[in-house]
Amino acid sequence: MRIVFVVALSLLVAACGSEISGSISEGSLDSVEAESRGDDTSEDDEPGTLDAEGYHETDGDESSPADGDAGPLSDAEEADGSLDSGDVALEPDAAPVGQGALVLNEMLAANDEGLTDSDGDTSDWIELHNPGDGPMALTGWGLTDSADAPSKWMFPEVSIPAGGYLVVFASSKDRRNPSAELHTNFKLSSGGEFLGLSNPEGEVVQSFGDPYPLQLTDISYGTHTSAGLFYLSPPTPGESNAISTAELDLGEVSFSPAGGLFSEPFELTLKAPPGHEMRLTLDGTPPNAESPLYAGPITISATTQVRVRLKEPSDDIRWASTTYILADPSVVGFTSDVPVVVIESAGFDVDTEAQLDERPFRPLSMTVVEDASDGLTGGVSWSGVAAMHVRGNSSSHYSKKQYALELRDAEDDDLDVALLGMPAESDWVLHAPYSDKSLM
Repeated sequence: MRIVFVVALSLLVAACGSEISGSISEGSLDSVEAESRGDDTSEDDEPGTLDAEGYHETDGDESSPADGDAGPLSDAEEADGSLDSGDVALEPDAAPVGQGALVLNEMLAANDEGLTDSDGDTSDWIELHNPGDGPMALTGWGLTDSADAPSKWMFPEVSIPAGGYLVVFASSKDRRNPSAELHTNFKLSSGGEFLGLSNPEGEVVQSFGDPYPLQLTDISYGTHTSAGLFYLSPPTPGESNAISTAELDLGEVSFSPAGGLFSEPFELTLKAPPGHEMRLTLDGTPPNAESPLYAGPITISATTQVRVRLKEPSDDIRWASTTYILADPSVVGFTSDVPVVVIESAGFDVDTEAQLDERPFRPLSMTVVEDASDGLTGGVSWSGVAAMHVRGNSSSHYSKKQYALELRDAEDDDLDVALLGMPAESDWVLHAPYSDKSLM
């Protein structure tokens, strides 16, 4: 894959400025009463533990999973139990008597203090469930983080007992010993990507959306007692999801318009679920409890990092961020048949620190345009906070340099993002070997 990198210095893109106006106040936020975003369940279930292979057997039932769009079934669907051809799902109750079935049941893409694998790592994980009344053999079945590669990771000769569960770690360690813990050859992105289950015919038969929504630390995502997909707290690896509290929305901030490039000032509107308090910064620093409250649309007229601190009614804190890069109209209109990465360094030349013994990561804004065929304002797959420094030892003296790139969240912590079809990661390398003149 060829990729164009546009390193935006002062001549190409205007540096971050302070010409930002809008409704940000130090006063109180006009809150409305929080609405219910999911159904708590009164159904009790026996807690359990995973065995050495990640299995757990239970009599608990899960509801039928739906595709990435959470919500109730239509009257027609409820009447005959069928799904439209556009839905990608399995109906657990469709399994013949005495046979098994397979459901992509739950995932955790931001595991910080939860289940650990045999190496002691808090790897991401994926849970499968057999709602049938017979064992379900997984030979020929697969998991994938790419709709174009349905069989990216294939199960070994293992099976799930009737009513049981199997946890597979999404660690990229690629372990397929049927007698030990299973690990996929890919990780999960907390920023959202594809996750699918494929059958022995190589067809994706269920997914959690393309992409699934933003994932939050130590909160899982999956099926529940109602049709649809939900955020689940606490996560329940190897157990019924019915014991978790399910919510359709857990404080996801929406930015309108979405982050990316622009050439004229515009009004930015933020939206969060009712009852949430939004505080934000526009100067590239992480927001805190003293940062201004969001009170209305903001005029964006210069390159700006918008970082949001979202306080839920429960006092839990969530974070969100994006970036808007001011560019000359000729840059915004640039077209390409390969992806384009725009990096705005706020006028700072990171090359000047190439000879330092310790090179600090310099903050910057970054936008990835996967489809640049109609310019750089559409086809944006990610826009956010990043940092970069020159990479290499002897190669740092060359005029064409390599760079270490780090993607960050609103708190300046590492943020795993799946870019350009590659697995989710926070640390990237802009590789440009000086001896190879065919590469930029």
